[in-house]
Amino acid sequence: MISKFFCNTFAENGRFVNFMSQLAGEGKFSGAVLVAKNNEVIFENAYGEADKSRNQPNTINTKFNQGSGSKMFTAVAMMQLAEQGKFLLPPDMDDPFYPFLSKHTGRKDNEWFLGLIGKPAGGGYSTVRDMLKFSSALMSHALLSKESTELMITGKVSPSSGNKNKYAYGFMDGEINGHRAIGHNGGAPGIASDFIVFINEGYTIITFSNHDGGEQKPREPLEEIIRLMFEE
Repeated sequence: MISKFFCNTFAENGRFVNFMSQLAGEGKFSGAVLVAKNNEVIFENAYGEADKSRNQPNTINTKFNQGSGSKMFTAVAMMQLAEQGKFLLPPDMDDPFYPFLSKHTGRKDNEWFLGLIGKPAGGGYSTVRDMLKFSSALMSHALLSKESTELMITGKVSPSSGNKNKYAYGFMDGEINGHRAIGHNGGAPGIASDFIVFINEGYTIITFSNHDGGEQKPREPLEEIIRLMFEE
């Protein structure tokens, strides 16, 4: 069960505020964090610098590279084409997207997506606020029908033996402390992103960082949020 005190952890001088102040003060996190309940922001802040050479700080409106998190947008776009009857999702097919791209469009990798929205499928940029808009549109079925949305986000294949989480169409589908959660993360040199939606509880957690590890701890904000969510 999610702690009834969870929202209070983000109040002024709350526990998460202090946690992030210390983490950023020690130079262990640079990026932006947003937490929302039913699409209403209960916490958002940015830390560190977007450009050290210019002393340019990160802000809530800083655009961060999502890495593999952009696969979610590819999946939505493909499902929209399926709804328009422009291609048929094969039954019982683990990942219909790449074979379709290469066979039926004559394009490879990101080329098809460039033609659709003018951006590559991988490594797209976004802000934490824009990702909240994406979450809201996705879960309110403004992008896809309820049936197509559920088909897209429902897990189909385990990424590894014994892994209870499953890969859906561009999304991961699993449980965190018994609560269903969907989303995707991303990582590469200088990139760390996390996007998680707790389907039934209405929480959305978004963290972007322009660090990727080492002495920096780009995943710690997410880990602390989840720890606070489920503490007794």
